[in-house]
Amino acid sequence: GILPELMPALLARELDVAVTMNSMTDAGTDSDPRLHREVLLQDQYRVMVRAGHPLARQSGVSAAQLLEYPWVLGRRLGAVELAFRQRFHDAGLEAPPQPMETASTEFLRALVSEGDYLSLLPTRLVHAELRAGLWVRLDAPGFSWQRPVMLYTREGEPQSAPLARLLQAMRNAATE
Repeated sequence: GILPELMPALLARELDVAVTMNSMTDAGTDSDPRLHREVLLQDQYRVMVRAGHPLARQSGVSAAQLLEYPWVLGRRLGAVELAFRQRFHDAGLEAPPQPMETASTEFLRALVSEGDYLSLLPTRLVHAELRAGLWVRLDAPGFSWQRPVMLYTREGEPQSAPLARLLQAMRNAATE
């Protein structure tokens, strides 16, 4: 889920743990003394396309070439989206003027898989597609960012045995 929706439930004890991408724009979470936060891993955001996309096998894809195709972006990319837009600006270009935006991962996957859409996604989200050779990470210098995946619990509260096992399993999975 997303942090602004999960934190009230965590603090109200409706959830025992929240795992979320750190948008770096969620005010108050870094200094809230009621929360214990831990970086599980750093996920890398890259420009993703289907394997048959015209840019898929090119090396050194430029910002101008990225503007020749339609974009679909997820919602609430935070600092990654700001850096993405800045990269185009640094190249003397406008960022994609009307990228499609969706909160549906399935819809985004369908657009990229079936068309010439480009998307900026965390590598772990599309690990299966990359591994199967259905998608590729574009070789687009300067279009790669990292963003932490965070684990949140309530500060200073004892953890039940099942919760402690769950947290350890998440830590183990993050290091694999």
